[in-house]
Amino acid sequence: MRRKKIEGILCLTGMLLLTGCGTKAYDLTEAEESQIVNYAVHVVSKHNSYQKDGLVYVDQSVEETEPEETVIGSESVDGTEIMDETPAGNTLEDVFGADGLEVAYGGVSLAGNYTESEVLDVRASNGKQFMALEIDMTNPTEEGITLDNLTSKVKFTADYSADGAESTQVSAYTTIMTTDFSTYDDEIPAGETKSAVLLFEIPDSVTEVSDIVLHVTRDDTTYEIKL
Repeated sequence: MRRKKIEGILCLTGMLLLTGCGTKAYDLTEAEESQIVNYAVHVVSKHNSYQKDGLVYVDQSVEETEPEETVIGSESVDGTEIMDETPAGNTLEDVFGADGLEVAYGGVSLAGNYTESEVLDVRASNGKQFMALEIDMTNPTEEGITLDNLTSKVKFTADYSADGAESTQVSAYTTIMTTDFSTYDDEIPAGETKSAVLLFEIPDSVTEVSDIVLHVTRDDTTYEIKL
């Protein structure tokens, strides 16, 4: 299925960018051509299990210009109370549990690298290590459920306390590994559980983390989730 998708994208890219059999090529703007090429390369890289380099995903999209809404509870504007529209509890399942999917926090670990397979390994920068948050996805229904965090462009940051010190905020270290929850795009089969991970680079001097709060921005709304 994915192979056909990749082949289709490459064929479309070739049709749009190349001239063949005497047919005049389509006139594309520089932005359109860049968007097509970047998307084709990104999809091929995401599903190429033999690619050792280039695992870090670079977002080519234009930054959002509209202000983001942070869901923090009810507030008052001009004397009118606005009710809290945050799903009760602010859990991972509240944000990602569409169609009956159960999404839960599975724990945290610290390591200098994260290995997905024999050929897919991501190493932290010098002086850094990964704070890896495990995310478990369970499908209790009788049909497959697809979770697509890749095209919806979900953003993650995390607050954490290191060795009892004050809280520090860090952005997710985004990759295109298939188990990276920030770019996760796969189907969870009926009755099965799959695991993914969120990686955050923190100083390698840290020996213990606690009080982790995950901030998830999705559909112009930021959710605060205490793990």
